[in-house]
Amino acid sequence: MAAQVGQTVVPLQAASADPTPPESVSAETKISIADPRSLASAPKRVTRADLAALDVDPSRPRPWTSKSKGHRMVGKRRLWKRNILDHTRHFLLSPSFQQGAQVAMGVFLGGLFVFVRPITFSLSFLATLFVPVGILALSPDRHAGSRIMAAAFLGLMSWGLIFGACLITVARQTGVGAYTGSLVAFSIIFFFFTAVMRSMNVLVGIFIAIFAGLIILIAQFVYPAYLLWHAVTWGLIRGVWFSVAMTILVGTCVLASSAREAIAIELASHLMHAGHALSAVASHLMQPKSQDDAARLRKAEDYLQAAMSIDGLDVPEVLMEAQWKHSTDAKGDHSLRHADDPAVRTIGSLRPAMMGSKVLLKTAPFEPCWFCGCRVPLDAWGPIFAQTEAFATRISVLEALLEGGEALLQEHQLEVAFGVSPLPCFRELLGVVAASASGLSSLIGNMAKGRPSQICNVATDSAEGLRKQARITFEQCHKGTADAYQRGQHANMLQMSPQGDPGVKPAAAASAAQSEGPWELRDGRTLVKMDFKKRLKMELEPFIMFVSIMCGLPMFMIPKDVFQKVVPRTFGSWSMAWNTIRHNRDFHFGVKFYMATAGTMAVLLPLTVHYSYIRQQSQFYLFVAVPASLMERADATLTRGVLRLTMTAAAGALGYVVMLRPVVATNTYALSVIGSTVGFLIGVFCTSTFKYAGFLAILAFNSLVYNQYSPVPGSHGKTSYFVVRVVDYAIGIGIAFVISSIAPWYLAGDALQRLGVSFEASTKIAASLMRAYCEEVEQLGWEGKRQNSQGHLQVTQAEEAKESAEPAKKQGKEQKKKKKAATVKPAASKPNLGSIGSLQSKDIATQIADPLGATFMQVGKEAVLWKHGLMTLPDTVAISLSRVQVTLERVALLFMMVRAPAFVTGKFTCAPYAAMLRPMKPELDAMLGGLEQLGKAVARILHETSSLQDFEELQASVNSLEAARHAARDRIRRLREEFRSTGQHTAEGQQIMHASSEDDWFRFFGVLLALGKMCERSMLSANMLLENKWLKQRAGRSRIWRNVSYIW
Repeated sequence: MAAQVGQTVVPLQAASADPTPPESVSAETKISIADPRSLASAPKRVTRADLAALDVDPSRPRPWTSKSKGHRMVGKRRLWKRNILDHTRHFLLSPSFQQGAQVAMGVFLGGLFVFVRPITFSLSFLATLFVPVGILALSPDRHAGSRIMAAAFLGLMSWGLIFGACLITVARQTGVGAYTGSLVAFSIIFFFFTAVMRSMNVLVGIFIAIFAGLIILIAQFVYPAYLLWHAVTWGLIRGVWFSVAMTILVGTCVLASSAREAIAIELASHLMHAGHALSAVASHLMQPKSQDDAARLRKAEDYLQAAMSIDGLDVPEVLMEAQWKHSTDAKGDHSLRHADDPAVRTIGSLRPAMMGSKVLLKTAPFEPCWFCGCRVPLDAWGPIFAQTEAFATRISVLEALLEGGEALLQEHQLEVAFGVSPLPCFRELLGVVAASASGLSSLIGNMAKGRPSQICNVATDSAEGLRKQARITFEQCHKGTADAYQRGQHANMLQMSPQGDPGVKPAAAASAAQSEGPWELRDGRTLVKMDFKKRLKMELEPFIMFVSIMCGLPMFMIPKDVFQKVVPRTFGSWSMAWNTIRHNRDFHFGVKFYMATAGTMAVLLPLTVHYSYIRQQSQFYLFVAVPASLMERADATLTRGVLRLTMTAAAGALGYVVMLRPVVATNTYALSVIGSTVGFLIGVFCTSTFKYAGFLAILAFNSLVYNQYSPVPGSHGKTSYFVVRVVDYAIGIGIAFVISSIAPWYLAGDALQRLGVSFEASTKIAASLMRAYCEEVEQLGWEGKRQNSQGHLQVTQAEEAKESAEPAKKQGKEQKKKKKAATVKPAASKPNLGSIGSLQSKDIATQIADPLGATFMQVGKEAVLWKHGLMTLPDTVAISLSRVQVTLERVALLFMMVRAPAFVTGKFTCAPYAAMLRPMKPELDAMLGGLEQLGKAVARILHETSSLQDFEELQASVNSLEAARHAARDRIRRLREEFRSTGQHTAEGQQIMHASSEDDWFRFFGVLLALGKMCERSMLSANMLLENKWLKQRAGRSRIWRNVSYIW
């Protein structure tokens, strides 16, 4: 088996009875273990042994040897080739067809609403366009829960209409509306609140600003105020509610899919992906890449078994001295300066996909629990996602241990140096990972059946038992992940039919279910134990969430959060206020959004005095383009602006051509068919990358086709209207881009800044984990105390003899104190590290893993144009992403080593602290301090306000950490030499040898190994950033307000 970390290629013929050597297998007959789908579609060669097993005569002509349609020959093997029917079936079952059908049906229903019942221009605009808006723009995925959530946010638009109408009513009642200047001042005050909403919530701020501006502009032609409410506002609200109803109808009735079922399917797919990565790790660990490495490995193992005892005290002095000189040589760190950047592991690509799957947990509650017949509690899926992420992190830890071409040989060299075998650490980690895979697979299977379950844990008392458990759980890992994946696919294909075990009658299934306990049977397969109140709450929860959003609860919660949380944290003092004004990004964007919207409204309101001018120019489109295109980052604003302008010109031109045809323009049915067809095509070819572009295309086409329809068809089909509309959009996009270019914030700068903060957090967490380990080992007892199997501190014979020589009174007091301490607070196996460990695990997720996954998703979602060469994204972003990914793996490795259980003897002692950690405390503190300083320097380099002086400080930090590492390693070497020469013959040395356990040195070796890898990769990342030319060019540019470069 040709195996390597990240991807393993397995020749299928290697396991068959055919004597053909594996080298002769063509490329078509090899499958990649990194692609789970290739396992199902990979071809297999049929041999004579297979025919004999099937009782088939090989001499007879085979029925499949003819050149039938749908097959093709490759050598002597026949591969399947899809025909037109297969492609058609695949297309009809694809998500693209589902989305296209939903868009087409929504446009068709909206068109019927416009043509069957004549309505105003504004109402037809809402009725025909907001269904595609909800399906394409507001839905994060294609499931019914996303459509219902999008419909709820569509209903939130009506609050913008209400606020705008209230503003005009108050202005007219107070007399402000009679003067244009006063009305402008009154309006721009209102847009201050919309800017606050936009900086806190994207959808709420955009919707409130656009529709409030719509009512303010329309109100200049409607008098008196009650007509504004009756003829305009109420009509628009009815159009919004109609769009909400149509979005729910289309999303839940037209080829609807359930997020609840997708959760199990995607989790099973992630586990299968992780299982293949685990298989690659195991292959790399158990089978060296070449015969030379295998021979060297066997030679090293034979030598170690013959020359070493379990504590490593029989290693020859010459070999020990040579190994430590090699490890402390400064030239040995040459690779840390000039090594290539390792590619992100295969398992690292699973993290963004898992974050994308987490969106299902937010959309699934909107689905009624009777929608898909799935009664699995949604609260149970959160821990499963967390355990799956932990599983993927553990696999990345194993990949971090196995990095390098001769990883195992290097570990054996360290074994010679430390006197401890590293293989138990590998076995322990492999056992934990395999047990996690088995537990997750069985848990998903039980969840699909409606039975709650717990994730299994590994609890062994010896290394041999752990090895046996690892072998068993490896088999369970592969079998469980494959079964879970197949079960998920089976549930997806049979979601419209009663589901149950094949060959089992419904009556038998019901009786079997009732025999298991008081379970409720539903739809033939789902079993959930619940009371009436819990069931009622589950039934009403989607409706309550939907109504709360429709009633504007997110909008009313924003002012509360601003005054209770944001204002005290940003404007609590003069220094905080000044720092917010200079550096807070949300504050800057709120100011820019207010300048854009209020400034545009201040220009457009005086133009409404000229009725004919505003009627011809349609300035409302100019105002819509400003808040819809203005984004936090300048390149995102440019992307949205270019897409909006391009789609308006392209799809709008198509709609304009349709309206110029008198035969088509006067036929309402033809317009409905054409609009539905265009909607279907756009929905089908609208991928996730160009989802926003597809929404803009259908928006522009329908606005020209449907909204220009009137009792005199074709009367609005004029070239000037189309040209002016494109010009208005261009002006609005230009205003948004100019405002966004003030103190600009770019995608690359934002990503690098967040990655720098994550890198700094990783170094701090690594240092705190090492300090926590030292504190824990120190608290286990001093040199005269050791820990028994029950976790209590036990007094040794040496200490008892020492205490007997003291005066009786003092000895009595000391014994009373110790008895009281042992009675009140017995020492556990990990006295103080429990809370520290849980806190560090949470910090790793929130400060490193989550920002890393969010950056992956942001780069893939927002940067559309640079993927096709129209814009440029620096390579530094991709490099930094890979470096932080590797750093996350090293921190996770250190965390797992620190939290490793005592799996051999079941106890830990203070021997590592007495023998190593306490004497080398100054050197260790210096190394940890240098690691933290390196993280701060890297964060300053990746910040947009970096300077050339920061590069000098980073170089100094690298040199300091390198010197501290050499000093620490040299100190360990000298301590070991002293202990081997004189220390083991003293009473203290014999006491340490007598009290120590194998788990102490296994764990000590693992922690030092993880800390060393963390320091090495941190230094490598820092050196790569120091050599980056793009960062140096950015640091040397001119700067103005808040130290931001004005030339990018």
